[in-house]
Amino acid sequence: MRKFETWRITATFYSPVVMIDPPMLDGLASWALEREANQGAALNWIVPRHDRVSDGIRRLPEVIYVAASGLPWTTRMQFDGAASGLDSWKKRWRTRYSKHADFRGAKRRVNVKSEAFRSHNMPLPTLTIREGWWYVRGDGPRLLELLKDQVWGVGKKVSEGFGVVREWRLESANLVDYEILSLRPVPERLARVCGLTGRLRKCAWRPPYWDKRNVEECVV
Repeated sequence: MRKFETWRITATFYSPVVMIDPPMLDGLASWALEREANQGAALNWIVPRHDRVSDGIRRLPEVIYVAASGLPWTTRMQFDGAASGLDSWKKRWRTRYSKHADFRGAKRRVNVKSEAFRSHNMPLPTLTIREGWWYVRGDGPRLLELLKDQVWGVGKKVSEGFGVVREWRLESANLVDYEILSLRPVPERLARVCGLTGRLRKCAWRPPYWDKRNVEECVV
């Protein structure tokens, strides 16, 4: 069995981060492994494919300890000293979708300045964070290599310039398993075994986090 150690991985941010929940390191690592396996593409990760296990999910135990229950030994992103803000992004009608507009036989053009197809400024709540960090039991040097090569941003709307990472760093940590698991969602059925208590919330507890099959009542 591979011997993993406990590490702290830190991201220094270049721009404000947009997120609903703090990102999970196992999600980032799965994404990075998927991109690496597919020469920079991760379409099988973006498009739900329930008939196969993605390369990123299958290879996750190579870099992060995953228990027999499927629970990865890593935390959600930790941070402090965040300043809240509000930004926006322009949601535009894409002309390639024009064929899907149903005008009931009438000939009309899509007007992006008014009416139903107009562009919208979508609000984005932001957090200005200097650093975010994760604790993990795994192969730290390999994780650092993956993140540096494949993950250039964290959170939502990275393509719009939010959550861009300036630097990744790795250092050893001395957290025990209980402390790591207390900083992530753990299904209630597993939390009782681990002695974890806390607020209950229905959420995903392992990657891919968009998959509703991974949603359970969790201690968070």
